[in-house]
Amino acid sequence: MVQDDSGAAFGFLSVTHSDDGLSPNILRTDISVAPSHRRQGIGTALLARAAGIAKEMGRPRLSSFHYDTVPAGAAFADAFGATPELDFHNNVLKIADLDRDLMQSWVDQGPDRAPGYSVTLVDGAYPEELLEGIAHLFFILERDMPHPDNWEPREWTGELVKQMTEHYLGAAESLTAVAVHDETSAPAGMSQLIKRQSEPTTWYVSTTMVDPKHRGHALGKWVKGAVNLEALEKWPGGQWQETGNAFTNEAMLGINHAMGFRHEYTMSDVEFDVDLVLAQTGG
Repeated sequence: MVQDDSGAAFGFLSVTHSDDGLSPNILRTDISVAPSHRRQGIGTALLARAAGIAKEMGRPRLSSFHYDTVPAGAAFADAFGATPELDFHNNVLKIADLDRDLMQSWVDQGPDRAPGYSVTLVDGAYPEELLEGIAHLFFILERDMPHPDNWEPREWTGELVKQMTEHYLGAAESLTAVAVHDETSAPAGMSQLIKRQSEPTTWYVSTTMVDPKHRGHALGKWVKGAVNLEALEKWPGGQWQETGNAFTNEAMLGINHAMGFRHEYTMSDVEFDVDLVLAQTGG
């Protein structure tokens, strides 16, 4: 953090990295400078510091992001030769405007649109019998969703899902609707909402996906409708729902649009070449 003589902060830098072996060449960095202190070399100094840390760790790439609501971020990234990776579209929905009748219609139409499937609701941790199936869905999701070329997906297991769930349930509640293929008892799709203890009036869409082998039956609408109806009953006082999608995820964007989500901002992931940054900044 960068502060003036009075102790007021006007610059911020953070760096994070994964310890699970994913993306070993990348260091994640977040840089922010107050508008009143921009164009004074502060952001450059912070970027140089992040690049120096990455160099010491043997990571040749810095990953960061900027928002379309702050044009200075894109200009800064361009000035240091950052390469664009993915754009993520953040949508928000006022829960008071959520159409309960539409959600109910998606649930009611589910059995006719998807014969041979059923939907089960999970409050909190997944039951043991679903863990491996949920792991398979995450395995598919990480390989099916858009991602940077140098991004490496995880090898999901039931134990990893269990550990991850235990971790976030320490500070949040979750509701998940899971579509199950009746013949095999295998999860075919899911939609999960998270309500953080620190932000109890906001519901975050953690995951919504359908296994490609089971698409074409409107399972996405079925699980979306089911989990939202459950949240309306169990989580009174909700004000906002947030979700993020890559622009290429047209099916999910279509469902979100039908629900009434509106665009709030676009977050663009970028990557910096560490050696280039150090050469440009004299680091």
